[in-house]
Amino acid sequence: MDKSLLHSLERLKSFKIRLPDVCLHPGRPVELEKWIKKTVSSSCSRPALDPVTMEELYAKVKNQEKNRKVVLDLRREIPFLPVLLTRDRKEKPRFYEVLLQDILQAIGNGVRRSVRRNTFRNLVFAYFTVYGQPYKGERLQKCISLFLQKDPELLKSVLYLRNRKQLLKPNGHKLLTREIQNRRSFHKALEEFCWPVNLWYGAFAQWAVKDFFQLEEEDDWDDLFGVLKEICEDKACENMVPFAAEKIIYLTDRSSDGNREKEVRILLLQALGDPRDPGSRLNWVDVDEKAQEIFLAWLKKNDLNLFFTIISKTVRQVATSENMWKYRKSFWEKYLDAMYYTRVFLGPEAEQIARQMDLAKQGMGFGRLNGSGDSLRSLLMFSIGDYVFIEASHNGKLRVWKRGKEPLPFYQAKYTYKGFSYTDVTQASNIEEEFVHSSSETGSWQRKVNDWVRRHCGVRPKESRWR
Repeated sequence: MDKSLLHSLERLKSFKIRLPDVCLHPGRPVELEKWIKKTVSSSCSRPALDPVTMEELYAKVKNQEKNRKVVLDLRREIPFLPVLLTRDRKEKPRFYEVLLQDILQAIGNGVRRSVRRNTFRNLVFAYFTVYGQPYKGERLQKCISLFLQKDPELLKSVLYLRNRKQLLKPNGHKLLTREIQNRRSFHKALEEFCWPVNLWYGAFAQWAVKDFFQLEEEDDWDDLFGVLKEICEDKACENMVPFAAEKIIYLTDRSSDGNREKEVRILLLQALGDPRDPGSRLNWVDVDEKAQEIFLAWLKKNDLNLFFTIISKTVRQVATSENMWKYRKSFWEKYLDAMYYTRVFLGPEAEQIARQMDLAKQGMGFGRLNGSGDSLRSLLMFSIGDYVFIEASHNGKLRVWKRGKEPLPFYQAKYTYKGFSYTDVTQASNIEEEFVHSSSETGSWQRKVNDWVRRHCGVRPKESRWR
């Protein structure tokens, strides 16, 4: 490391600026660069404003809106006025007119440059916070333009705008989009821009992520999945996941790659939840309906496969048991497209097997079956049309209820650990129909169920050979 640079870094330490020792090692310029970027990003953060002060400022502007005479302190209050624009409260146009007139006092003649600089910084912060909101955004853009006309040097006071004035132009987020594309990383792109931490998850970054996943030329699954994983694993980015979900679902579906499907299914289920679940439905409103249908098909297929995988390990009697489940699996696979809600219920021992196989992490939100004699019991519950079907392991009957009358829930509130009993099913009332799985080899019960589903649900599978 150059001696003069080393001397400068030592001086920084003497000024009580904490510098990691690794930055002082010869031949480690990358570590120094990382530290500088992190320091710059932190230094760009907007100073926190006391909530009481914020409310006082808001009250003063509201009084001005009502044509009451109110004097604002040029040094202590005017610089913080832009922050009011970041609030979610809906105001009348007159409020914003008054507010912007107050802000423009900072570019009046004779105003101290520190006041102008601090006001400008907060203006820029407000702009990137409300980015994409036409009414506020356009007025903030105009205000920023007036400040820069008065004093072009103000741009240098915002470190993350140096050499990137284009960020302030309409569609400025596309600059960040390209950086995400170049870096193949959301976080690395923000670090390269020295983007302030308190703007990392704001509207501007959201627009950049949304555009990245809409780039027509961007169709490399690994690159897109890498960015998706990055934002899914960062809780603060959860509002960006829907923008990424749609394209990655389509690409994965076209790839016909089972491992990719599994990775995307697990990741999106953890981040957004099940789109059929009322508690998670809102998370999916920004995802195209066709993409949701593809994702639901994955979930249904997964529930069916996992159920029969566990069954094969819990029904231990004789070889005929395996054959029995082979026929049931083959039959219901033909109805996957017609199913909507699906859920698996497991007894304690069956649940333990599922956890040993790491099935819980695969997105199998199974319910619990309690009660004596039910430790290996498993149930598969699913809906077709207006009816709910429950298949039971160990030679249990197939039972059918009208939708809404089923004895078990498809979904439970998060962190609810209520268990159920098999007797909830066997002793339930309002059963519409039940079937015994007799003569599977000849297709006996299959033909009966197929006929019942056709008459009551209006569903006929493409293939109806049962042997």
